[in-house]
Amino acid sequence: MALKSKIITHGMPYPQNVKTARDVEAVVRQNGAVPATVAVIGGRIRVGLPDEVLGWLSTATDILKLSEPICPTPLRAGGTGPSRSRRP
Repeated sequence: MALKSKIITHGMPYPQNVKTARDVEAVVRQNGAVPATVAVIGGRIRVGLPDEVLGWLSTATDILKLSEPICPTPLRAGGTGPSRSRRP
């Protein structure tokens, strides 16, 4: 199950952000699915983040807010940012 990383980087303060991310992943596992938190890290799309990366994202201060119109720029430049769902 794909999970957005925006709540970790821009949605909640530390440490509530990383605790919530870990709790949501645990609920997904308990219900028989595989959690896959999505983010752009170092210019690459990452699907399924290790716990240490969740922890790092929860305190990082230089994370971009990504959206579809601007997403190619950080990818080309090697930037880091959370996933963000498309708005209708």
